[in-house]
Amino acid sequence: MRRLLPLTVVALFALAASIAAGSDDPTTERTDPKPPNAPGPFHAYNITGKFKGRYHSQISDFGLEPTVMVFTREVEFSDALKSLLKQIDAAIEKNPTARLHAFVVVQSAALPEVVGADDKADDKRLEVTAKLEDQAKGLMTPHIDIVLAGAADLAKYKLD
Repeated sequence: MRRLLPLTVVALFALAASIAAGSDDPTTERTDPKPPNAPGPFHAYNITGKFKGRYHSQISDFGLEPTVMVFTREVEFSDALKSLLKQIDAAIEKNPTARLHAFVVVQSAALPEVVGADDKADDKRLEVTAKLEDQAKGLMTPHIDIVLAGAADLAKYKLD
C-alpha cells in the first residue's frame, strides 16, 4: 500500500496538469513568420523547348524542382548573359540527378503585351520571336528554354 501512494499522487498531479493545459483556448496567432506569397504561374509564349510556339508556364511544369529563372529586357543577349546561360546549361548537363531546370524570360520594350489584340501586335511578336530564335541557335543551350512575357505578366514579380 505504501508503494501505491506515491504513484497515485504522481498520477493525480499529471491528471490535474493535463486538465489545466487542455482548458486553454487555442490561439489563432501565428508563431512562425508569414512566408512571402509566391507570384505563381504565368503563361509566357515559348520561343524554344518542347512547348515552342505555345503559351505555357514553366513554373507549373517544373513544380518544386530546383529552377533558375533569368529575367532580361533585352532581345539581343549581352556577352555576360550568354556566358551565364552557358554555365547554367553546363551545370544542368553535368548534374542530371539534381533535376535542375532553367529558362530565360524576355520582356521586350517593343512588345509590352505578348497576347496581341490585333494583327499588328501579333506581327511584332513574330518579329521579336524570330530574333530570339536566332539568339537561341547561337547560344546552343539545349537545357534552357527562352520565353517571351509581357509587362503585365511580370508585374507581380516586382523586378524594379
